[in-house]
Amino acid sequence: MNFKKNNLSIKSGGQTGVERAALDYALCNGLLYSGWCPHGRLADDGVIPHRYLLNEAFSEDLIGRIVQNIIESDGVLIIIYDEMNEPTQLAYDLAMDYQKPVFVWALYKNRNHRLIANWIEKENISVLNITGPSEKNAAGIHEETLDLLDKFFRN
Repeated sequence: MNFKKNNLSIKSGGQTGVERAALDYALCNGLLYSGWCPHGRLADDGVIPHRYLLNEAFSEDLIGRIVQNIIESDGVLIIIYDEMNEPTQLAYDLAMDYQKPVFVWALYKNRNHRLIANWIEKENISVLNITGPSEKNAAGIHEETLDLLDKFFRN
């Protein structure tokens, strides 16, 4: 691989589940990260903690912060169990609208995490938007995402 994983910046919105896992991984491993969250820092579990240095969108709705995270990224990694729920499908559709490369990773179907690296290299991605379902909609996906990111960055 020609790209350097430690030069990859993560962009995420701070919702529980996949997005929060991406931010947690970045914080714990010294990776650059940024992102947009809803106005008021709203999430399924209440207010997104201030340890996550995120920009607040002007609105509390999902679309504004999803769009901003997509616009400011080079590509979108969507992590799911099997199928996309409505907010995750919205992120996918918006990424397509903005002509951003998208890679959908189904945790129980995909096994070779090198495919993510190959995609990132092929698409020349330096700012990666990581999104997917919330913990409320996909119990356990936070831990599964941390495990995937650990495998990806450590190999």
